[in-house]
Amino acid sequence: MNNESIESRLSGPHDYLRVAESALSEDIQDLIEYLVPNLSTAENEILNFRRAQLGNDAEAAQTHLANALTYSRNSSSRDHILEARIRMEWGVLRSTLDENEIAGTDLKWAMERFSALEEGHPWHGIACLNMAEWHRARNEWGMSLAIHSSISRHGPHQIETIAMSRRMAADIYVEIGQMMNALRNMWISFHGFQHTGLMDLAVESGLQWLDLGLAFVESSAPLMDTVVENSTPRSHQEKITEPVVNLSDVKSAYNWICDNLENRSGLNRPDLHVLADTADMLGVEFNTDGIQDQELLKRYQ
Repeated sequence: MNNESIESRLSGPHDYLRVAESALSEDIQDLIEYLVPNLSTAENEILNFRRAQLGNDAEAAQTHLANALTYSRNSSSRDHILEARIRMEWGVLRSTLDENEIAGTDLKWAMERFSALEEGHPWHGIACLNMAEWHRARNEWGMSLAIHSSISRHGPHQIETIAMSRRMAADIYVEIGQMMNALRNMWISFHGFQHTGLMDLAVESGLQWLDLGLAFVESSAPLMDTVVENSTPRSHQEKITEPVVNLSDVKSAYNWICDNLENRSGLNRPDLHVLADTADMLGVEFNTDGIQDQELLKRYQ
């Protein structure tokens, strides 16, 4: 990608930082060197914070994050969005240091600040996901699900955020035994990741949906898209919906995953066992080309 092409994608505040962080995670040094001169002092400290994190240098990470917060609060160039981002990072960092209570305070402050400043900003979405995960780690499933439910699939959050939120919510619903809600949310995640081109994540969500749904296939079940469109908040007195999955949804998910699963190697591949189980249920031939999992191969000898 040339510099002109990069510039065409950098139209919003903090876009240089967001691309620089992505380049750092992928170790694209030429791109980082090109972007760094366009960062503010506070943004550069955040990039250094991320670099320290990747190097497992906790002390340097805290130093750079503290510096970034100081610079973001500079009266002549105060950046409220960046300040909220830094508070969010403090919350995540403090969670890793077992400072859970103050971590929750930071995460909540950041989430609410983003909501007031620019609802739906990519960092707002990340803040919501972090806050939901903080509650989940404390077994506060209701609080976590309340945050996920505030991330509407109709926006303003980015589709990537919505898809990840629904995947996390599905995991919680599995934990509390609400399988139909889990299936519905994982289906949204599966298609959301497809829509944004995040194929590896789409494959993972699709496989999880199949793994959850194979036990509940019924010919008369409504299509999952219909279930999604007709879903409404459930009252506490309302009976939990029993899980059912339509066979045509299983077929479409299976075919899409088979077409988009690039890597079939590896000696322990439980995901491929899920596909094999699905193929058996559908009565179709399962392609074993490239498979190294000996336990799975034994099924076809």
